[in-house]
Amino acid sequence: MNTNIDTISKDEFIDVAKSIIKGDKFIGGRNLDKLEADTSFREVLDITSLDIAELVISLEEKYRVDMDWANTNAIDNLNDIYTVFSTSIKKAKHSVKAKMLAPIKQKKPTVKHTQQEINNAVKEIILERYTHLSEKEVTKDASLRWDLKFDSLDRLEILMDFEKKFNVSIEDVSEIESANSLQEYCFVLYQKVNPDIIPETLNIETKEDVFEVLKKYLLDNYEIMNARMSDNLFKDLHFSEIDRTDLCTWAEEKFNIELPYTYFINIDDFCEKVLYVLQRKNFKANRPPLLTRMKQRFIQRSK
Repeated sequence: MNTNIDTISKDEFIDVAKSIIKGDKFIGGRNLDKLEADTSFREVLDITSLDIAELVISLEEKYRVDMDWANTNAIDNLNDIYTVFSTSIKKAKHSVKAKMLAPIKQKKPTVKHTQQEINNAVKEIILERYTHLSEKEVTKDASLRWDLKFDSLDRLEILMDFEKKFNVSIEDVSEIESANSLQEYCFVLYQKVNPDIIPETLNIETKEDVFEVLKKYLLDNYEIMNARMSDNLFKDLHFSEIDRTDLCTWAEEKFNIELPYTYFINIDDFCEKVLYVLQRKNFKANRPPLLTRMKQRFIQRSK
């Protein structure tokens, strides 16, 4: 399917929009068998403004272009969407290419304490405080919850010892509390004491690589040991909408990305979305405030 914004025709664009509306991931609407380019969304198909916004977001992702949100209130059929999109595409196509090709300019970071120093210090603190643990048990891959049996209080006590040792004060502990493995815990501390450091990126080339990282998250947080790529989050893993939102939050922190709002129901879709954003990490469109509000309303509606 053609996703080149320079060569997409109106018929191709409308066919793509139809497939999204009639797809499994699109929630709203009825009488979809009557869907044509000039069919009224609201009067005939019972598609709400939120549904229209969800459709627009999906099209934005496919064609990698930001919609002119000032014109969305006038959208009531596929022809209207194409008119607004064609205008946005003409304005944005050159800047989109520039963003995709532009190198990321980064300042050389200042390292106060190396990752190895942090790792050794945390391990030393743990062995001194928890004498029942052996050095072989305190490994970088050890799960804080399942292997080391640490609760939230343990994490904070280790943090307090760390602050005293390095003469630092760490106020935001949310990332520390959400760390799953000892390696993640140490890396968060590394970032806290070296705020100029840009987070490391995992070596992810395929969606299978994403899945390997995800399996560790599922094991640590839900004790799911035999997850499959084809698993449905709700039917097979028994996720709630809150669990799905937590999964997105974890992925954004783990992979250092910002996931656009998309409705996925299985692991394969999720891994594909994460990989897609990782591959486009040089293209970080600035979303208008309205899009942020739409995301929040979608999440509230799904609860």
